[in-house]
Amino acid sequence: MNALPGATDLMRLFASSALTFGWLSLSLLARQLAHLKLAAFALSILLLPLLAGLQLVHWLCLLLDEVFCRGYREARVESPVFVLGIPRSGTTLAHRVLAEDPQFTTFTTWECVLAPAVIQRRLLRWAGRVDRRLGGHARRLLDGIIGRIATGLDGIHPVALDAPEEDYLALLPALGCFLQVVPFPFSRRGWRLGRLDRDMPSAERQRLLRFYRALVQRHLYAAPPGKRFLSKNAAFASWAGSLAETFPDARFIACLREPLQVVPSQLSALAGGCRLFGHRADDPVFVERLMSTLEHGYHHLMDFAADRPGRAVVVTEPELRERLAATFEEAYRQLGLACSPGWQARLRQRGGAARRFRSTHRPTPACFGLSAEGILRRFRSVYGRSDTPFGREAA
Repeated sequence: MNALPGATDLMRLFASSALTFGWLSLSLLARQLAHLKLAAFALSILLLPLLAGLQLVHWLCLLLDEVFCRGYREARVESPVFVLGIPRSGTTLAHRVLAEDPQFTTFTTWECVLAPAVIQRRLLRWAGRVDRRLGGHARRLLDGIIGRIATGLDGIHPVALDAPEEDYLALLPALGCFLQVVPFPFSRRGWRLGRLDRDMPSAERQRLLRFYRALVQRHLYAAPPGKRFLSKNAAFASWAGSLAETFPDARFIACLREPLQVVPSQLSALAGGCRLFGHRADDPVFVERLMSTLEHGYHHLMDFAADRPGRAVVVTEPELRERLAATFEEAYRQLGLACSPGWQARLRQRGGAARRFRSTHRPTPACFGLSAEGILRRFRSVYGRSDTPFGREAA
């Protein structure tokens, strides 16, 4: 499991991913035409080749790393910390607060989307220095594009080039990002990523994990020395067991929030992307697949944390919002992480801001043809667990 992918393994993964992406793209276009989704078809004709071209550049640069930056293979991944969780459960807050702890290094948006390879980071940093000397016009243009893309998302997930970001976006070249179910809701492989530990074939799962470990090593190789790697992925709930095998000394923080709040919030977060590609987030098949994936994630995370005291802790979204400093101080204690006095003071400052924050993103189940009673029934197995953090009264 700890072996790194060489050039041959990368080429095999590239070929498999390229063929799969091509088939998914053609299937999407055919479905859009069949249902007369002409605006979505036109947009897909524009976006899919651009996305394919970007991934091709990433693959080329990842292969060039094997020639010019092979030192990344010697980077040691020591006691990384993974922030996992159910989507919409406070993982972004937890990640961005932890990223301010100077002991950590984590992926940023530009690294995930534009530079998963070491050689790309070096080139883009050099280009950034040149751009700053010339007045920073290219940076302002990129910021403007990101701002346009992220318009209306600030209540869901703030996006900025330099902000800490979910590193599963760096798995896009290998089609390892669960968000592919938004453009391709018919992708069986996409939905299997939501149950990776259980449903992904072993050989495919191990190739993907070797690829991910190599991405982490590339990041550490390019980062300042002596840093501990920090990851956040709300779509990694079902990856917990595989990550624990791949990184044997890792620590895990699992974020949870009750299903009654998560389901409409997650559907609302995906709705815009679904519309873009001619789908509906309230489609009954899509809703059921998503709820089934969420239900699996709840059980998987709670079982995982219960089996690994000292390596995994569970925190809830209300705890992060109301008692952020105390919650993280206790999590650090349980996981054996150093918590410096300066970091504790910073935590208390962030705790006050978290208590004052009120999200404007408050969708209701009815927005998606659901009811509160129906969600409670659908997730009765989660609410009914003896170790559930949500309370029995909701069931």
